[in-house]
Amino acid sequence: MSNAYQYLALGDSLTVGVGSTRGGFVPPYRFMAEQALQRPVHVHKLAHSGFTTKELYRLAETHRNAIAKADIITITAGGNDFLQSFMAVSQTNSIEPAIQASERACACLHALVAFVTDQKRGSKKPYIIRVFNTYNPFGSIPLLDQYLSKFNRSLYTLEQNRHVKVVDVYRAFQGNEQRFLSRDGVHPNQEGYDVMALLAAKTGFKPL
Repeated sequence: MSNAYQYLALGDSLTVGVGSTRGGFVPPYRFMAEQALQRPVHVHKLAHSGFTTKELYRLAETHRNAIAKADIITITAGGNDFLQSFMAVSQTNSIEPAIQASERACACLHALVAFVTDQKRGSKKPYIIRVFNTYNPFGSIPLLDQYLSKFNRSLYTLEQNRHVKVVDVYRAFQGNEQRFLSRDGVHPNQEGYDVMALLAAKTGFKPL
Protein backbone atom coordinates (compact mmCIF):
# COMPACT_ATOMS: atom_id res chain seq x y z
CA MET A 1 0.00 0.00 0.00
CA SER A 2 1.36 3.38 -0.98
CA ASN A 3 -0.21 5.09 2.06
CA ALA A 4 1.39 2.71 4.56
CA TYR A 5 4.07 3.86 6.97
CA GLN A 6 7.45 2.12 6.80
CA TYR A 7 8.86 0.97 10.16
CA LEU A 8 12.55 0.02 10.36
CA ALA A 9 13.51 -1.90 13.53
CA LEU A 10 17.29 -1.69 14.00
CA GLY A 11 18.98 -3.57 16.79
CA ASP A 12 20.31 -6.53 18.71
CA SER A 13 18.58 -9.50 20.34
CA LEU A 14 15.92 -7.21 21.84
CA THR A 15 14.76 -6.25 18.36
CA VAL A 16 15.02 -9.90 17.30
CA GLY A 17 12.74 -10.68 20.26
CA VAL A 18 14.86 -13.30 22.05
CA GLY A 19 13.04 -14.58 25.14
CA SER A 20 9.60 -13.85 23.68
CA THR A 21 6.93 -16.18 22.41
CA ARG A 22 5.40 -13.54 20.13
CA GLY A 23 8.22 -11.67 18.41
CA GLY A 24 9.24 -9.22 21.14
CA PHE A 25 8.31 -5.53 21.25
CA VAL A 26 8.14 -4.91 17.50
CA PRO A 27 4.70 -6.49 16.80
CA PRO A 28 2.87 -4.73 19.68
CA TYR A 29 4.61 -1.43 18.91
CA ARG A 30 3.61 -1.76 15.28
CA PHE A 31 0.00 -2.40 16.36
CA MET A 32 0.01 0.67 18.63
CA ALA A 33 1.46 2.76 15.79
CA GLU A 34 -1.30 1.59 13.44
CA GLN A 35 -3.94 2.44 16.04
CA ALA A 36 -2.48 5.90 16.65
CA LEU A 37 -1.81 6.76 12.99
CA GLN A 38 -4.86 5.04 11.53
CA ARG A 39 -2.80 3.67 8.66
CA PRO A 40 -1.02 0.37 7.98
CA VAL A 41 2.57 0.06 9.21
CA HIS A 42 4.97 -2.23 7.35
CA VAL A 43 7.90 -3.64 9.34
CA HIS A 44 11.46 -4.21 8.13
CA LYS A 45 13.81 -5.70 10.74
CA LEU A 46 17.57 -5.22 10.64
CA ALA A 47 18.62 -7.05 13.78
CA HIS A 48 21.14 -9.64 14.96
CA SER A 49 21.50 -11.23 18.38
CA GLY A 50 24.80 -10.39 20.02
CA PHE A 51 25.47 -7.25 17.98
CA THR A 52 27.36 -4.45 19.69
CA THR A 53 26.71 -0.78 18.89
CA LYS A 54 29.68 -0.78 16.50
CA GLU A 55 28.39 -3.85 14.64
CA LEU A 56 24.93 -2.30 14.38
CA TYR A 57 26.43 0.87 12.92
CA ARG A 58 28.23 -1.21 10.27
CA LEU A 59 24.98 -3.02 9.48
CA ALA A 60 23.15 0.29 9.05
CA GLU A 61 25.84 1.49 6.64
CA THR A 62 24.93 -1.34 4.26
CA HIS A 63 21.20 -0.55 4.30
CA ARG A 64 21.07 3.14 3.44
CA ASN A 65 18.02 2.70 1.22
CA ALA A 66 15.95 1.07 3.96
CA ILE A 67 16.84 3.94 6.31
CA ALA A 68 15.98 6.55 3.68
CA LYS A 69 12.52 5.01 3.17
CA ALA A 70 11.65 4.58 6.86
CA ASP A 71 9.10 6.79 8.61
CA ILE A 72 9.50 5.10 12.01
CA ILE A 73 12.86 3.84 13.28
CA THR A 74 13.53 2.07 16.57
CA ILE A 75 17.01 1.27 17.87
CA THR A 76 18.07 -1.20 20.57
CA ALA A 77 21.82 -1.35 21.23
CA GLY A 78 24.31 -1.17 24.06
CA GLY A 79 23.44 -4.23 26.13
CA ASN A 80 26.01 -6.46 24.43
CA ASP A 81 28.76 -3.87 24.87
CA PHE A 82 28.15 -4.01 28.62
CA LEU A 83 27.78 -7.78 28.81
CA GLN A 84 31.14 -8.23 27.08
CA SER A 85 32.81 -5.61 29.25
CA PHE A 86 31.64 -7.16 32.49
CA MET A 87 32.96 -10.54 31.53
CA ALA A 88 36.31 -8.78 31.09
CA VAL A 89 35.87 -6.99 34.44
CA SER A 90 35.29 -10.29 36.24
CA GLN A 91 38.42 -11.78 34.66
CA THR A 92 40.77 -8.83 35.20
CA ASN A 93 39.32 -7.22 38.36
CA SER A 94 39.72 -3.87 36.57
CA ILE A 95 36.87 -1.45 35.91
CA GLU A 96 38.60 -0.16 32.78
CA PRO A 97 36.61 -2.42 30.38
CA ALA A 98 33.35 -1.02 31.81
CA ILE A 99 34.51 2.56 31.36
CA GLN A 100 35.59 1.85 27.79
CA ALA A 101 32.34 0.04 26.97
CA SER A 102 30.25 2.95 28.23
CA GLU A 103 32.22 5.50 26.21
CA ARG A 104 32.35 3.33 23.08
CA ALA A 105 28.63 2.46 23.14
CA CYS A 106 27.67 6.10 23.66
CA ALA A 107 29.89 7.28 20.79
CA CYS A 108 28.61 4.57 18.44
CA LEU A 109 24.95 5.29 19.20
CA HIS A 110 25.45 9.00 18.62
CA ALA A 111 27.22 8.17 15.35
CA LEU A 112 24.39 5.82 14.34
CA VAL A 113 21.71 8.46 14.93
CA ALA A 114 23.80 11.00 13.01
CA PHE A 115 24.16 8.50 10.16
CA VAL A 116 20.41 7.86 10.06
CA THR A 117 19.72 11.59 10.08
CA ASP A 118 22.19 12.01 7.23
CA GLN A 119 20.34 9.47 5.10
CA LYS A 120 17.10 11.40 5.68
CA ARG A 121 18.60 14.74 4.74
CA GLY A 122 16.79 16.30 1.83
CA SER A 123 13.65 14.23 2.40
CA LYS A 124 10.50 16.22 3.01
CA LYS A 125 8.75 13.29 4.71
CA PRO A 126 8.53 13.50 8.51
CA TYR A 127 10.07 10.67 10.50
CA ILE A 128 10.72 9.62 14.10
CA ILE A 129 13.60 7.76 15.79
CA ARG A 130 13.08 5.98 19.11
CA VAL A 131 16.22 4.87 20.97
CA PHE A 132 15.75 2.39 23.83
CA ASN A 133 18.10 2.82 26.76
CA THR A 134 19.64 -0.21 28.46
CA TYR A 135 18.20 -1.99 31.50
CA ASN A 136 20.27 -3.81 34.12
CA PRO A 137 19.46 -7.54 34.27
CA PHE A 138 21.99 -7.93 37.09
CA GLY A 139 20.59 -5.68 39.77
CA SER A 140 23.00 -7.17 42.30
CA ILE A 141 26.09 -5.71 40.59
CA PRO A 142 26.40 -2.04 41.64
CA LEU A 143 29.34 -1.39 39.32
CA LEU A 144 27.29 -2.40 36.29
CA ASP A 145 24.48 -0.15 37.43
CA GLN A 146 26.85 2.78 37.88
CA TYR A 147 28.10 2.69 34.30
CA LEU A 148 24.73 1.77 32.83
CA SER A 149 23.20 4.80 34.54
CA LYS A 150 25.91 7.05 33.19
CA PHE A 151 25.47 5.62 29.70
CA ASN A 152 21.68 6.02 29.84
CA ARG A 153 21.95 9.64 31.02
CA SER A 154 24.26 10.43 28.12
CA LEU A 155 21.66 9.17 25.63
CA TYR A 156 19.34 12.07 26.40
CA THR A 157 21.63 14.42 24.50
CA LEU A 158 20.34 12.58 21.41
CA GLU A 159 17.03 14.37 21.96
CA GLN A 160 18.67 17.57 20.78
CA ASN A 161 17.78 16.04 17.40
CA ARG A 162 14.08 16.88 17.08
CA HIS A 163 13.32 13.49 15.51
CA VAL A 164 14.66 11.51 18.48
CA LYS A 165 13.16 10.44 21.78
CA VAL A 166 14.74 8.06 24.30
CA VAL A 167 12.59 5.21 25.62
CA ASP A 168 13.31 4.71 29.33
CA VAL A 169 13.31 0.94 29.75
CA TYR A 170 15.92 1.10 32.53
CA ARG A 171 13.57 2.75 35.02
CA ALA A 172 10.62 0.52 34.13
CA PHE A 173 12.64 -2.68 34.61
CA GLN A 174 14.46 -1.55 37.76
CA GLY A 175 13.16 -3.65 40.64
CA ASN A 176 10.89 -5.63 38.29
CA GLU A 177 13.52 -7.95 36.85
CA GLN A 178 11.82 -11.15 38.03
CA ARG A 179 8.55 -10.06 36.46
CA PHE A 180 9.86 -8.76 33.14
CA LEU A 181 12.80 -11.05 32.34
CA SER A 182 12.65 -14.45 30.67
CA ARG A 183 14.13 -17.64 32.10
CA ASP A 184 17.62 -16.77 30.85
CA GLY A 185 17.65 -13.81 33.23
CA VAL A 186 18.94 -11.46 30.54
CA HIS A 187 16.29 -10.98 27.85
CA PRO A 188 12.73 -9.77 28.48
CA ASN A 189 9.78 -12.14 28.50
CA GLN A 190 6.72 -11.12 26.50
CA GLU A 191 5.39 -9.00 29.38
CA GLY A 192 8.70 -7.14 29.42
CA TYR A 193 8.56 -6.62 25.67
CA ASP A 194 4.97 -5.37 25.94
CA VAL A 195 6.20 -2.78 28.45
CA MET A 196 8.93 -1.72 26.00
CA ALA A 197 6.36 -1.31 23.23
CA LEU A 198 4.03 0.71 25.45
CA LEU A 199 6.84 3.00 26.62
CA ALA A 200 7.88 3.60 23.01
CA ALA A 201 4.29 4.36 21.99
CA LYS A 202 3.95 6.81 24.90
CA THR A 203 6.75 8.95 23.43
CA GLY A 204 4.24 9.74 20.69
CA PHE A 205 4.21 9.64 16.90
CA LYS A 206 4.44 13.32 16.04
CA PRO A 207 5.08 14.67 13.45
CA LEU A 208 3.86 11.66 11.44
